[in-house]
Amino acid sequence: MSKAVSFSRNSLYKKCPASYEWQYVLGHKEEFNPGPAALRGTRIHDSIEQGFLMQSKEPFDPEIPEKVSLWLQEPLQDSITGKCQAFPEMQFCLNAEWESVEFDAEDGYIRGFMDNVFVYENRVHVHEYKTGRKYDEHAHQKQLYAMVCLLLYPDISEVTVEGIYIDSKEREATIYSRSHLTSMKYTWKREIDRMFIPMYPARPGIQCRWCPKSSNKGGTCQVG
Repeated sequence: MSKAVSFSRNSLYKKCPASYEWQYVLGHKEEFNPGPAALRGTRIHDSIEQGFLMQSKEPFDPEIPEKVSLWLQEPLQDSITGKCQAFPEMQFCLNAEWESVEFDAEDGYIRGFMDNVFVYENRVHVHEYKTGRKYDEHAHQKQLYAMVCLLLYPDISEVTVEGIYIDSKEREATIYSRSHLTSMKYTWKREIDRMFIPMYPARPGIQCRWCPKSSNKGGTCQVG
């Protein structure tokens, strides 16, 4: 069984190590029951994924604004004409030596899914689709995906990771060059390794109202 860390697990750990321990170390994670917003986000993501997989000329989900649909059409046309290869919902898993391994490999270290990856001759462009608001942690997620692409494609010189915010009709792109790779590996090694240190202090905050360890939800935490 893989012990690989994901971005979402890392994000939870930084918000509250005790909640991370309760859910992923001790195995008390609750079954996820998506609400209307999550179901809507999944539907929109599926619409985009299918559009690229089928190289469809049909419109994307009707809730996607026309302005955003035009942004999606740019790389879609590039994939249809052969200017790039598109990999929607691209999964990855790297070991501690930063080598690509099977997604469920026992020596997995960091893994996840990228919404859409477009591989051009000397560069890679990544799309991350967001149906909610913009959060500060999205910048860290972009850095992770840039690092992964630089490792998976050693011949490319740069990676652009673009957050596309569907509801607010905004796009935010960051360019990462190969010269950033060493510092990104250092950052993520430090982030991941500390998650395996058996010290999980509680950090109370707004997240406590949803945490399964919270005493309000029958858990053992007396802090949040």
